[in-house]
Amino acid sequence: MERAVPYSASTGVLLSDYLAHRATISRAPGPLILSDSRRNHAQPLSLWTWSNVVPGFALFSGAERFSTHSPAPMSD
Repeated sequence: MERAVPYSASTGVLLSDYLAHRATISRAPGPLILSDSRRNHAQPLSLWTWSNVVPGFALFSGAERFSTHSPAPMSD
């Protein structure tokens, strides 16, 4: 199943920059967001990180309605 997610031009620029950075971390297929830390370098974000750090980004950005959804991979 293919999913399409609309986003703005400015988000496209940020995504492009991140994808270029991600390629320096790992070129392996898999999760989009990888850790850049020394401890978990090139590993997917842990459930703890997803549940505790990502919502902090939303608060910092001023996002009023934010959900982390589910970190579980989608299945067909």
